[in-house]
Amino acid sequence: PDDAASVAQANRLYLDASELAMRLGGFFSTPYGPWADMVYSRAAAYTDTLKVVKRAFDPDNILNPGKLCF
Repeated sequence: PDDAASVAQANRLYLDASELAMRLGGFFSTPYGPWADMVYSRAAAYTDTLKVVKRAFDPDNILNPGKLCF
């Protein structure tokens, strides 16, 4: 953690490996952090369904606003 260059290199490896896994058909069942953007940007139907469910259960958008895919 004290070596900024090593931390940056590990983060880049993590993101590159995640992108590769997704391109090869990997499934991220609980996308969060950088995975959220990767998943939601590629799965419009999934994202739209999440929005419908969120509106049904939280019409006033008070539960974790901005924490889902929108």
